[in-house]
Amino acid sequence: AHVGEHKFRQAPEVILGGQKAPEIISTRADASFAKDFLDAPPIELMEQEPAKIREADWRVLNKLSDDARISLTELALKTGLSVDQVRYKIRNLVRQGIIQAFWAVIDLHKFGLQRFDLLVKLKRMDAKSKARMKVYFLNHPNVVRAILTCGPYDLWINLACEDLSKCHEIVEEFNERFGEHLLDADMLMVFEELKFQF
Repeated sequence: AHVGEHKFRQAPEVILGGQKAPEIISTRADASFAKDFLDAPPIELMEQEPAKIREADWRVLNKLSDDARISLTELALKTGLSVDQVRYKIRNLVRQGIIQAFWAVIDLHKFGLQRFDLLVKLKRMDAKSKARMKVYFLNHPNVVRAILTCGPYDLWINLACEDLSKCHEIVEEFNERFGEHLLDADMLMVFEELKFQF
């Protein structure tokens, strides 16, 4: 179960030459999810009400999930709505927080990078250690995504690395900083994403 994210960036800073690219992270006014994750109270999964959206909203979301750069005119044709209706629905979905960002899905292999997923089991951590770990993820150039989970693992970390030795170096660094909080970890090398759609 996906509980929350510490960082989400489709283009790792490794590709961007270490430069921050807040426009890639989010369409929110503060251009970062960091404030939400560091300041927000823990999410109570049972208290969250599912969003109530209409069938036409689903049609818009499905088409945007296929191609977020589709023109309003083409989106109107594919959904059977008017251009004004489509524009209103997109703005409303963003305002409600249902659409949180628009991003480009990047093929890391084109940049000579490989994706590795690190699955981590944690021991109990105090608030200070959790905050330190969140800041670590937010600022690490090779961390593409860091997700809090509920299940056999507590963290799911996506890394973009030049090769296995660089990945190993990052894992060793993570172990040095947070080893006292680690119970176990597994690593996966991702060869290809067969489907990417929300």
